[in-house]
Order: sequence, then C-alpha cells, then structure tokens
Amino acid sequence: MAVSSQRFRHSWMFLAISMVAIFPAWAVAQSTQPTGTTDASPASAPAAEQAGPVEPAPPPAAATQPAEDPVEAWIQATKHPVPWMTWGADLRLRDLYINNGVRLDKKDPTHEIHRQRYRPRWWTTISPSEHLDFNMRIVWEANTYAKPHSYETVDRGEVLFDIFNFKIKKPFDLPITITGGRQEISLGDRWLVFEGGPLDGSRTICFDAIRLTADLEDVKTRIDLIYIDQDAEGKGWIPMLKDRYTHTSTGLPAQRYITEQDERGAVLWIHNESIARTELDGYFIYKNTTANAPSAPQRGDDADIYTFGGRAAHAFDEHWKARAELAHQFGHKNDSRHEALGFNSQLAYHFNDQYKNWLRLEYEYLSGDRPGSGTNEAFDMLWGRWPRWSELYIYTNAGETGRFADSSNLHRIGTGWSCQPHPRIQLATDYHVLFADQNTYRDRAAYSRGGKFRGQLLTWSMKYIVIPNHLTGHLWAEFFCPGDYWAKSNNDFATFLRAELIWTW
Repeated sequence: MAVSSQRFRHSWMFLAISMVAIFPAWAVAQSTQPTGTTDASPASAPAAEQAGPVEPAPPPAAATQPAEDPVEAWIQATKHPVPWMTWGADLRLRDLYINNGVRLDKKDPTHEIHRQRYRPRWWTTISPSEHLDFNMRIVWEANTYAKPHSYETVDRGEVLFDIFNFKIKKPFDLPITITGGRQEISLGDRWLVFEGGPLDGSRTICFDAIRLTADLEDVKTRIDLIYIDQDAEGKGWIPMLKDRYTHTSTGLPAQRYITEQDERGAVLWIHNESIARTELDGYFIYKNTTANAPSAPQRGDDADIYTFGGRAAHAFDEHWKARAELAHQFGHKNDSRHEALGFNSQLAYHFNDQYKNWLRLEYEYLSGDRPGSGTNEAFDMLWGRWPRWSELYIYTNAGETGRFADSSNLHRIGTGWSCQPHPRIQLATDYHVLFADQNTYRDRAAYSRGGKFRGQLLTWSMKYIVIPNHLTGHLWAEFFCPGDYWAKSNNDFATFLRAELIWTW
C-alpha cells in the first residue's frame, strides 16, 4: 500500500490538543473565582517540595454550597456498580516531535521523529472483603509515524496487563500490607525505584514483584521489603493478551522488550517521620541482570550490583524546603568490578502566595567510568530510568550508551520556577547546565578527546485541567544546546515538543 495514500497527516492532533489549551487560558482572563479556592489540586510532589501544612479555610455557609452535579454523580455511580467492585478507564493522546535527539546530528536520516501515541486503559478492583483486593488493568498503545519517512506508518502495539495483583491488608490485625503480582512501585523521590520497563516509554511503569509493607504508626516508620523479578519480554509472570507489535523498520510482527535484560532484585527501604517536618530514608537495593535482548545483545548487562543509600528531606519553615540523597554501589558488571557513587539534591523556596510560586535549585552527580581504570565506575540508575528532569535528554543517553534514559557520568546544576496562575493551570520552566564526570568515550568519533561540558537544557511545560476529574492536558517544550563533550560532527541543536490530552472516566 503506497505510503502517500496511507501516511496520515498527523499535525491535526497537535493542533487540536493545543487548541484545547485555549480554554484554561481564556478562563484566566474570565475567572472571578476568589483567591485561595481551587477546582483541583496540583500534581503530588515529595514532601520536601510541598509548601507545608496550611490551615483549611472554613467551609462556606450551607446556603452557598454548590448543588451536586447530577452528571458527575451518575458517572461515579456507574464506576461503583456494586459495593465490592470499582472500575475506571482513560484514554491518553500524545503528539510529539523530536529533532536531533539521539545523535545530535542533523545529517542523520532519522534525526526527525514525529510520532503519535494512543493509549487506552481499563481497570477494576474487586474487594471480596475489607482485607483483600484484586486489582487489574489492561493497556493497549498504538503508534503512528509521520517522520522519519523510512518508518512503518502504523504500529498497532501489544495488549497487556500492566496491573494484575492481589493486596492483603492487615492480616490477623497486623500492621502490614502484602501485594503480589504486577504492580507499580514508587520509593522516595523516584530516583532509583520507579520504572520497571524503560524500553516501552511511559506506556507502563510496572514491576512483577512481591511487596510487604509494615506501617509502624507509633514510631512513624514504614518498612518496605520487595522482591522483583522482571522478564525482559514483559510476560514472565503475566502473559500478554497480544504479544507482538509492528516493527518500525521491517513492518513485520516483532517482540518488544521492556528492558535489555532479565532482572531480579530485592529492596529494603525504611522511611521515618518521627522528627518534626523531616523525612529520613535508608535503603539497600540488590539488582541482578542477565543480558537477554537478541536484537541488540550489546545493550544488555550481566551484573550483580549492591546499593546502599540514604535520603533526608526537611522543611525549615513554611517557605524553605530541602532534600538530599546519597547512594554508593559496588559489585560487578560485564566482567569488571563495579564501584560507583550518586548524589541528588534540591533546595526549594515556596512563596505561599495566591499563585503558588516556588523556586528550586538542584544538583545531581552520577559518577562516570574512568577509561583504563579496570573498574566500572559508571553509576547504575537501577529502576530509575525515566525522564525525571528532561523528556529530551534521555534520547542522548541512547546515542551515548545504546540505552534510553540510562544516565551516568553527569554533573547537573538545575534552576527552576513553577506557578499556578489559575486553579486549572500549572506552569514550569527549568534551566540545566550539564557536565560529564569523565571522558569515557573519548576514542569514539562522536565525542571529543577532552571536553566535559555536555551542554545547556531549557524546559517549559503548561499543564491544564479542561474538565475537572475528566479531561486534562499539557504542552511541553525542551531545547538542548550541546557543548564540547561532543565532537563537532555531533553538536547540533536538539528540540522536543509534545501535546497531550487525557480523558478519564
């Protein structure tokens, strides 16, 4: 079938999603909502980034209480058809454009990517008793490509369970929760434990795991003990409903890998809040990996990595917040001894004004592999390979190591500002200066011999609520100017643009 007759003109999606943003922008000018009231809360953030406890405003008099929305009441009733069951669904639409993201080379025939992502999900929770839940979610994501022209136009994707687990709550009145099966796991600031399958992007973030959580309320302590068993194909514990996608180069059905290797591990994480306005975390993480992906075996690792780390977050007052995390790794990786160090920190100032302005200063260090040392000193991000601070920069990781979002060898200094000019709009902009720790790839053509300045990154986003509880979206832009860490042949300006809509039932 001719590409000219089948390739969709996908720019309509970006235009449509962008036009939806006009609604909240118009609302800013038209709003008469009193200061301090909101239609929806902003996205959650770690405690050290919050503005601190605020006394709730007194409720309005009964005569001024808004009447219950009959449509919303009906929607909620449909989601709870019987007392022991709930369900829901959502649809995410994304239109994204990336230029020079991977190789920083405008002469690369695939330097432009214009892609659309369509991700519907359906989920349910069945609770036969107050102590037992069964959770399930089905996800399917299809992709269409407008660029590069060499790519197959349509990828119909797989259909799979990204949540399929049971949860036992307070058995025998003990303060523990046991979750077994496919689940999502987020620990601390999501620095090292959050993303179970980086190769499928944000389609899923799940783990095949068994998790035991003990809540010791008397000492304000939570203990997590987790066993993780990730199959590289993403179907080791739970089979896929449809297990093939359309390969972008060949157009043939193919197996998609969610990681480059089979992964097993254990996590012990202790979280304590017994000191006022303070969070303390200590953890041990063990990760074993076995290279598995036959399509690109050089990308997988054979490794045993042991990580000990600690995290502290403190609110000095209602304005100043700080957090810091330090992790040390040792073990072996690909027939070499492994020893590495990582550090992540943030200092934030919250104005606590009507627009929720806040400023941040960040520093992150990930050790790099020193050439000729005989030891692998590159910090391993474990299960933290996701776009924490940049959607664009993770693509340069793929050009450097062959692995998306596999950051190491980095000094990052970041500054940022966020605000909420309207209850339905959040704005954020950040500027990062990036350096390499080592010239690990100085003998490769794409990298310089001695330069360590990776470059400058500017990010901007606008998140908006169109219909509270049901329709949200965002516009996202990032720009990267490479430095002398790269050779002149791989030093072109990179761009990332994305528009998104999410409808939720």
